[in-house]
Amino acid sequence: MFLRLLITCLLTGSALAGNIFDSWKAGDAEKLYYDLNTLKPSKTTNTLEIEFARAKEKDSGFIVSQILKIPAQTITITSTEKYTDNDLNLISSENLIRLPAAAKDRFGTDSLVIKAVREKDSVAVTSNSATLVPPCKLPLNGGLITSTGSLLATRLIDFKPGATRTYRYVNLLILTGQIYSAIEITDSVMGEVEITVPAGTFDCYKVKNTSERGTGFSYYDKGGNHIPVRTELIDQMSGEPVMEVILKKIER
Repeated sequence: MFLRLLITCLLTGSALAGNIFDSWKAGDAEKLYYDLNTLKPSKTTNTLEIEFARAKEKDSGFIVSQILKIPAQTITITSTEKYTDNDLNLISSENLIRLPAAAKDRFGTDSLVIKAVREKDSVAVTSNSATLVPPCKLPLNGGLITSTGSLLATRLIDFKPGATRTYRYVNLLILTGQIYSAIEITDSVMGEVEITVPAGTFDCYKVKNTSERGTGFSYYDKGGNHIPVRTELIDQMSGEPVMEVILKKIER
């Protein structure tokens, strides 16, 4: 279940168009609190906190900090990523996964550190366990979005009805013992809908997210910085949600 959670977690995409660079001033920060619920075979609630900040120094870029807690399995994941100021290209990503104590006997460590650093036209990935995360290089090929950074990139969505975009996505929190590879996700803007979550009621844009690993729907606030309000991962056989990410609170 843990691996399935990390593989599917935050299937949130972006259709890059528009501009947040004028509206998001240097030094501004925003913190979002979510419940991340697995719904099948039974409901399990995890918590997700993400802070987005633009560096105070001009042209120094954006910083995304994330904390994901999975209480049922005693797992905590903290991530920090840096992005360029003018085009949101990944500069670096550092992820610490604190596993249950039993993992030390099986894998030799209960604290896994995964790092990714941009090197010209690729991203080099390393970790403190080559068994769980073999080192590799991912070609940029015009861009690459991670699970942590995806919620920043959504701020640049083009929400025109019928608009689509295909992009490359990698989840650096997968623990399969295999080298990482990027997948393609296509976002399709479907229309507008009202969504109610613990953080309130929002007029949202509805976006369909499609990849080889499944289909989901994401809902973005029409106002302000287009905050991601809700994300659903859909079971292709039943058509029912199997995972959801729901906004609880906003801090600025």
